[in-house]
Amino acid sequence: MKRVLMLALCGACGGKAVMDGGGGAGGTSAQNTTTVGQSSVTNGSTGSGKSCSDIAAAYRAAVQAALVCNPALNVEQCTVRVDPDLEQCCDDAWVNFLDKKDTQAISDDAKAYKAAGCMDKCAAVDCAPINSVGLCDAASGKCRVVKLQPAGGGG
Repeated sequence: MKRVLMLALCGACGGKAVMDGGGGAGGTSAQNTTTVGQSSVTNGSTGSGKSCSDIAAAYRAAVQAALVCNPALNVEQCTVRVDPDLEQCCDDAWVNFLDKKDTQAISDDAKAYKAAGCMDKCAAVDCAPINSVGLCDAASGKCRVVKLQPAGGGG
């Protein structure tokens, strides 16, 4: 399945808002979640003075910050699906929807990356669907990916 860049913050839109209409389909889980699709870059300078690598590094830092969750809260926090790295294809991460600052930074950096003309190597890559959910890990206080088994227990 080709992945498309999806807006990471979408509550009342049925869990899906396309930010980049460039081919393929994003995905959602059974929860009300959204996807930020797979992308990649080549190094170069952008009109903003930031290199594609700089934008990708800021994106990765925002993803890491948005992984933090509070296991003591009685609410599912890790419900926003994102691509954890703009420079690698076919990865998956779930981040904390309560972290508005960092989830907005993820979205802003993904837009800046595209607007800067950074090369999207993953647009033509068919990634196998990843059937997963995000859970707040009590030991680490971070969102983690839990891969789901297909119905019937195959695996």
